[in-house]
Amino acid sequence: MLAGVFTEGALAQLRSLEFTVLYFPYESVVRVFRRFGIDASSNETTSDMAFRRKVLAYDRLTDRERQRLAAALVKAHSADVKRFLESLAAAVLRQIECIVVLALHGDTHEVATVDDAISFINKYSDKTTSKRLHRFEVEVRYNNGNIIAGSFGDKAGAIEFLRGFQPVLPSAE
Repeated sequence: MLAGVFTEGALAQLRSLEFTVLYFPYESVVRVFRRFGIDASSNETTSDMAFRRKVLAYDRLTDRERQRLAAALVKAHSADVKRFLESLAAAVLRQIECIVVLALHGDTHEVATVDDAISFINKYSDKTTSKRLHRFEVEVRYNNGNIIAGSFGDKAGAIEFLRGFQPVLPSAE
């Protein structure tokens, strides 16, 4: 979430790096704050004292007024907020649907979990064929249609890749 002055190029670069951006332009922020009696404008010459007065003006708002101000910002950009929340939900709700492991010199094996994929790779014997193992192809397929793939020349690389998809569990301290 960004608010303020950002060039279209800067926003495009963030989006090209697959960031989902919710952007409230400076003018819009200033306009909404003005409706609540706060001058939120500033520039390079705005003094620290002037900033302090602006912060104090916000601090004087009641909780109800702050909620109304936030709602006004959201309303001013409702379509952008909707797209952002949909993108957030898709990221949070994304689940692994299956993991495809292909040992290139053998058969494809689909498993349901990261642990099953690691177990398959650990148990896999490249002695079952006369041809040497060329590499492991691994695809992690999600319920939203996304696929993250990797190609590895050895078991260790494939396992390290898959471990990156395991949830981080809190320590038992």
